[in-house]
Amino acid sequence: MADAAGGTMPRFGYKLMSEEHAPAALVDNARSAEAAGFDFVAISDHFHPWLRSQGHSPYAWTVLGAIAARTERIGLVTAVTCPFLRYHPVIVAQAAATLACLSGGRLTLGSARANS
Repeated sequence: MADAAGGTMPRFGYKLMSEEHAPAALVDNARSAEAAGFDFVAISDHFHPWLRSQGHSPYAWTVLGAIAARTERIGLVTAVTCPFLRYHPVIVAQAAATLACLSGGRLTLGSARANS
C-alpha cells in the first residue's frame, strides 16, 4: 500500500495465538481486531501446542474460513504453513484458493522455510 508521497504505508496486524485459544475464541479475537482497526490477522498452522499447558492447536484453515465468514475487510494471513512436511503443495494451493474466494481476496499465504 502506497501513501500520497509514493512511499510504503505500514500495516498493523494481530497475531492469533492458536496455541492459547480455542477456535471460537480465535474467531472472536479476529472480529475484535477488525473492529479495533487492525489491517490483518495472522495464524500459524501448528499441529500441536508448544507447551502442554497451552492445550490448544485448532486447524488453522478451518479457523480462517470461519473468520472470513464473520469479518468484512480484515486481511487473513497464514503465518506458518508446512506444504513440504504436512501437506502436498497442491493441497495448500487448493486450501488457499478456496479461502481467497471465500474471503473476497483477503488472503496472504505464508509458509515455513528452512534457513540456507
